[in-house]
Amino acid sequence: PPKPVPTAQGPPKATPAAKPDAKLDPVFKLLEESNGKIPAVLAPSDSTLGYLAGVDRGCVRELHALLAQWRVPGPSDWASWPPSREAAKKLGDTLIAFLELGSERECPDLRVYLVGPGGAKLHPTSLLLSSVVGPQAAFRLAVARVIPALGQRQRAYCEVGYCGDLVGALRATSLLRRRGGTLLEALRPHGALTYGGWQKPLAAGALRALPVNASQHEALSGLSQNLQLITGPPGTGKSTTIHALVIECVPARESVLITAVQNKAVEALAEKFASSAGVPGEGFVVVGPRATGIAKLWTLEEQVARDPRVLAVSRWQRRISMVQQMLHAGLACLLRRFFNPAPERTSRRALQRAAWLERLVAAPR
Repeated sequence: PPKPVPTAQGPPKATPAAKPDAKLDPVFKLLEESNGKIPAVLAPSDSTLGYLAGVDRGCVRELHALLAQWRVPGPSDWASWPPSREAAKKLGDTLIAFLELGSERECPDLRVYLVGPGGAKLHPTSLLLSSVVGPQAAFRLAVARVIPALGQRQRAYCEVGYCGDLVGALRATSLLRRRGGTLLEALRPHGALTYGGWQKPLAAGALRALPVNASQHEALSGLSQNLQLITGPPGTGKSTTIHALVIECVPARESVLITAVQNKAVEALAEKFASSAGVPGEGFVVVGPRATGIAKLWTLEEQVARDPRVLAVSRWQRRISMVQQMLHAGLACLLRRFFNPAPERTSRRALQRAAWLERLVAAPR
């Protein structure tokens, strides 16, 4: 079999690289050294640092499973690198398989990169796929699908999977290690809980933008600690409960950050909050490159685009542009009249246009 052509350890020179992430480098190193075996589970620990280490190892195991279960697609599913601007927007916090062919068209190394949140930069640390699935499996994949995918291209890529939730958890544990605080103590198993400062909700029969049932009102009335868990199967109204929690139980003039792993949950929450968006002080913004459906209508860009002040400025800009075009047309007509008489026009549309410009030039100032 042909020997793999050694490739650079970092991203291609022509590709802008993201800043190194101190939290992700050890993760890629641990995956690189796993030799095809899933990393072991850490022993349970009641200490704060032990808990965070367990969360880190759980994320690493999920990333390993994502790579081990991935199947290299056929040649038609690969695209040339770098991606287009539109395609790059969808690649934020996504693992991609990257190919770069050497000077000799032999078997290339199949490396895995993490694309940054902006979608256009690769994390400096990369991972050989052969270290996760094994060298023999990687070679078979390369011969069967990778080399045909390149064709005449020197660089190609395809998506492995979105891992923004795992990357977010790894970055969160790194932040908690540096700052700690009461939240970290509450997250720790058997950690101490403190009073959360919630306000009591409205009465059960009070008028609301979104009515709540008895179980939802009971959950809101039971809020007391800084870390609370409210559970319920699909369709029980968790989104409605979150809406009432933010509107009624959070102290006035407080900012609230709501996160969700799935886009469907974000859309459901956006739909709930859109019902009360007209109430003063209850505005909200959806943040994320993968916003879809009604959630996309409430991103900062969309809200700015439909703001009345922005629309008024856009109308004046269109009017100014129209006046500029008319002035340029009038000046061009004057130039043709005095310095370069135009030949006789025969088309009806040209005659109408010339007559309109003549009236514009002859109009009183």
